[in-house]
Amino acid sequence: MNTLSEKLRAIRTAKGYSQQYMAEQLAVSRSTYIRLETKPELLNISQLLHLSQVFGISPSYLLPDADAGEALYARMIRLESKLEEMMLKMVLVQAENHPRYS
Repeated sequence: MNTLSEKLRAIRTAKGYSQQYMAEQLAVSRSTYIRLETKPELLNISQLLHLSQVFGISPSYLLPDADAGEALYARMIRLESKLEEMMLKMVLVQAENHPRYS
């Protein structure tokens, strides 16, 4: 389960809650709840907190995975290092092939 949308749907169905029930809990129409579940970026913080209360889970469970962010950052640093190394090699090859430096 990666996305917030997947998490919301999975928790709701595991708890046996209907979309109508969730809409009532958030005091919105069913169509609005469906839109929030499929496009969770539309959720405000108050609704996110309320959802976590209704589901009986920590709000942090609904937030993006911090470990995934750290892993992505570490990968970005490794790629940046590789890119610098490749650029240095390109500069050296260009310098070796330039008539002025040969």
